[in-house]
Amino acid sequence: MIRRLTVCFAGLTVLFPVSWTPIFAQAPPMQQRPAIIVSGTVRDSAGSPIVDASVFFEEKATAASIEAKTDHEGTFSFLSLRAGSFLVRARKEGLREAVSGPMELSLGQKKQLDLVLLSKPSVHAKKQSKVNSP
Repeated sequence: MIRRLTVCFAGLTVLFPVSWTPIFAQAPPMQQRPAIIVSGTVRDSAGSPIVDASVFFEEKATAASIEAKTDHEGTFSFLSLRAGSFLVRARKEGLREAVSGPMELSLGQKKQLDLVLLSKPSVHAKKQSKVNSP
């Protein structure tokens, strides 16, 4: 069986030499579509990166969103193939949500954002402020 395959392959090599290239292999590379790139960092009020924060890239017209998590440097990145009005939201347990936008973005545009998540007031601090209120 192996001998027959070797003979068949040898015969094909004679009919179609290795240097012969089929026409479809010469197709030009696909052109890249323009896209919107939104990237940035999520930090706390002291400027430290927030790791594993949830960042949402939301299309305002449809409320459709995609989520990314920040890396060890607090960075995130999104790619969109459609222009429109967008919001970017960042969340992390124990911190207040940060929102950027709405912003009108066009294809081919790059946007850099820096979001800061502030501490939520503690339950004790909330009670204390109510007691001290006139």
